[in-house]
Amino acid sequence: MGIYKIGIKLMKSQRKDNIFYMITILVSTALIFNMINILNIEGSGFNNIIERTILSMPILIIILLICFLIFYTNNYLSKLKAKEIAIQLLSGVNVFKLGISLAMQTSILTGVSYVLGLIIGLLLVPIFCLLAKSDGIYLLSREAFIYSLLIMIVEFLFISVINIGYGYRNSITDLINDEERDSYIRDNSKKKGLSIKDFRFFIYTFLSLIFLFIPQDKMEENSTYVLLIFFITIYGSLQIINVFIPKYVDKIKNKYFNNKIKIIAINNVKTKIIKNKIISFLIFSTSVSVIFSMQVVSSFEKFNLYNRITFIINIVLIAFMIIYRGLYDATNEKNTLNNLILIGYKKSEIKDIIKTEFKYFYIAFLGVPFLMIFMYLMILLIKGILDIMFVFSYIVIYIFIMSITVFLTYFFTIKIIQNNSVEG
Repeated sequence: MGIYKIGIKLMKSQRKDNIFYMITILVSTALIFNMINILNIEGSGFNNIIERTILSMPILIIILLICFLIFYTNNYLSKLKAKEIAIQLLSGVNVFKLGISLAMQTSILTGVSYVLGLIIGLLLVPIFCLLAKSDGIYLLSREAFIYSLLIMIVEFLFISVINIGYGYRNSITDLINDEERDSYIRDNSKKKGLSIKDFRFFIYTFLSLIFLFIPQDKMEENSTYVLLIFFITIYGSLQIINVFIPKYVDKIKNKYFNNKIKIIAINNVKTKIIKNKIISFLIFSTSVSVIFSMQVVSSFEKFNLYNRITFIINIVLIAFMIIYRGLYDATNEKNTLNNLILIGYKKSEIKDIIKTEFKYFYIAFLGVPFLMIFMYLMILLIKGILDIMFVFSYIVIYIFIMSITVFLTYFFTIKIIQNNSVEG
């Protein structure tokens, strides 16, 4: 079978997953197109070079998020194709040609998604023009088309390099035994107990409360020190998730020694937190920084509105990442959970393990960022930079999008486990 026919065959075998991938690219393209458009259309109010420079930063953040999103998406799709790829390698297919085949699949899906994304983006232009309070209801800039195309090309090259190297990075044995190799129950974290010094991360996290006592004009004059405090706060929050919580899990799990459901779920929570460090970093470094920036540049009225749009886009992109990472983990889980059934666990107990794991993991994983977002919003509210409705809208947006994300991840996880479960 020709290498291109193999590529088409693999695409057809994953229709549903490919559609989800296309939706991801479609949404990303539509959003980034409109973000660039409202920054460059006439009458948008962003006329001087300083404002445009400041407002170009959120776009760079969004592009970074899209690259990470595509990386997670590709990881999941490649995992689903692992055994088929191994079979092709065993049949004598050249590794480089196989990589080209995977890149070809990506280019087709990305190209179609990009065109559809532009169409959806054009339909959304009036909404974004209205949000940006521009002079017209339907204004377009050529920069939006040019930069969106360039971003799509960068995305395509990025994912093609990953796909071409896929066969080189994984041996045939690894591809066949992918689930066992990536088993989510494995724990390689360093064994250090929770100590009193680990509580310093909470002090770092709440250090930003000092902003309540600093006049706004002084903050804008001393932006370097303000940024330093912000980075310390971000560092503290990340360490709560990545260091404090895993150590705390080790400390409390002995309490549930006689509860086999909770002991397995708690161990899995720790491992999933360790494996999701990148996403936790992205949540803090993008979403929280968008809100924080309003303290430093509060004099631009439209900047706050633009930031709200950026915040929504960031949360949506991160939500897609969480879903794909959840699907990837579920693909790993299915064999491990099936093994639990074989040694005597009931299917109802397996479902309880997943429920308990989801509850504990997402309370920690999404709860700490929410605490940070809430803290900064309260600072902005108390200082009079944002009004109560603006603050309320941010809170509702975060809770609404993340609630849907957790529900979808749980739904797809249960479906994957059930479709691959043994009788028990």
